[in-house]
Amino acid sequence: MAQSLFMTLKQRHPGATLGVVAPGWSLPILERMPEVDEAIALDVKHGEFGWRTRRELARQLKGRFDHAIVLPRSLKSALVPFLAGIPKRTGFTGEQRYWLINDRRQLDKGVLDQTVKRFVALGLDAQTSAHGDFPLPHPRLRVDAERQASLRETLDLGARGHRYDAGGRVRAGQAVAAGLFP
Repeated sequence: MAQSLFMTLKQRHPGATLGVVAPGWSLPILERMPEVDEAIALDVKHGEFGWRTRRELARQLKGRFDHAIVLPRSLKSALVPFLAGIPKRTGFTGEQRYWLINDRRQLDKGVLDQTVKRFVALGLDAQTSAHGDFPLPHPRLRVDAERQASLRETLDLGARGHRYDAGGRVRAGQAVAAGLFP
C-alpha cells in the first residue's frame, strides 16, 4: 500500500530522491519498487523502544532529506525524522507526538476509509487530501525475469501441471483457490 504513496510522490516530484526507512525484513520488497531510490533498515523489534538504534540512524540521515512522511501514528515512528532534523515532518496526529510532527493532519476515517488512501493523502497537500477524492496508483513491483526463471527451475515449479505464459505468469484457469494469482 505504501507503494501507491511512493508512486504519487514521484509523479508530483519527479526529481526527488525517495528514501524509505523500514524494518530490515521488508528491504527486499522495497528494492523491487522502482520509485524507491534507497531502502534504509531500522532494525528495532516490535514493542522495543530502541533509542540508541533510532538515534544512530537519525545521525546517518541528518542533512540528507528535506521532508519526511511518517506513516505509522506512533510516537516512536516520528523520532528518527525529528532527531535527524528533517525540516518538514508530515503525519497524522497521534500518540502525543505534537512536537515531533510539524505538518500534522487530522485523520478522518470516514473520508480516508482505506489504509492506501491514508498513505497517499500524506503525500498530498492538506487541502487536496481533505475530501479523499484523489487517484490511487496501483502498485507494481519490478520483476527480475532471469532470476524468476532460475528459481522456477531450481524449485521445480511448473512441473506440477501449472502452465506459465511467456511473462512467467500462471495462465488463467490455472490458479488454485489457495491464493495463487497471475
